[in-house]
Order: sequence, then C-alpha cells, then structure tokens
Amino acid sequence: MKNIQGCNQSITLIGSLCKEAESTRNRINQIRLTVRNCGNPYLIERLNNELVQLKKRKSEISKIATTIHNICTEKTSILFLIELCSR
Repeated sequence: MKNIQGCNQSITLIGSLCKEAESTRNRINQIRLTVRNCGNPYLIERLNNELVQLKKRKSEISKIATTIHNICTEKTSILFLIELCSR
C-alpha cells in the first residue's frame, strides 16, 4: 500500500511541476520579448536577473523530474514533465 500511496503523491507532484515548468517557460518567453523591445537599461538588467533565476528553477525542476523518473512506475506523466523542461 505504501508504494501506491507514494506513487500517487509523485503523480500529484508531477502535475504541480508540469504547471510550474509551463508557467516558467511562458515567463521566460515574455521576458525575452520585453528585453528585445525595451530601451530602459535598468529594466533590462532587472529582467535579465529574473531570467537567470527562472532558468535556474527550470533546471531544478528538470533534476527533480529525473529523480522521480527513477522512483515511480507511471512514466507517461514524468516523460511529459521532462519534455516541458527541455523546451
């Protein structure tokens, strides 16, 4: 029973990570577009700092996905998460 419960928790975690990975990817794209169209050097610096932090978080999510991939038998959702992180 513990295995099933642990796997269900992993699936819930994967769903949350998928949402975070997708929103992070969207924010990265928004920042890149804004930086291209921005003329304010202070804003560009702030956006670039945010971009660095988002890329770090995206990398962390990818590492978590790889770890979960080795634990849970439900591979479809984890492979989807890994795909989101690679975009």
